[in-house]
Amino acid sequence: MKPCGIFLISAALSLAILVAGCLGSGTAPPLERTAWTLTEIRNDAGNLVPVLAGTGVTAEFSADGRVTGFAGCNRYFAGYSLIGNSISVTDAGSTMMFCGEPEGLMVQESRFLGLLASATAFRIEGTALTLFGEGARPLLVFRPGTG
Repeated sequence: MKPCGIFLISAALSLAILVAGCLGSGTAPPLERTAWTLTEIRNDAGNLVPVLAGTGVTAEFSADGRVTGFAGCNRYFAGYSLIGNSISVTDAGSTMMFCGEPEGLMVQESRFLGLLASATAFRIEGTALTLFGEGARPLLVFRPGTG
């Protein structure tokens, strides 16, 4: 093989490795064993809106059927079960503190806990976890990472 051919093959392999590294493995994070941070929440008008800045709402789904996290002011816990992409969240509870800031935090927290309990399905696309309610309406959108 001519030196030029070796160079082209080497360059092509290097480019393939570079592209693969930039694209990642393409594998979505698993529901379990991922620390999820809420990024969007369904409002009263039925639209997904960003969560209040700095509230750090989280969810962690364990292999033993528990979901726990921080709702913005209080810690919460619940059971969950899966059948395919269907999810059922049950037996929820939380601590009972009041937080006055940022404004609207307690409304958001209450909405979050209610929407979590009403989730009927989930989907992970790319790095986004979306929980859906009746009629396939998106309720909550999470991304990997801590709040």
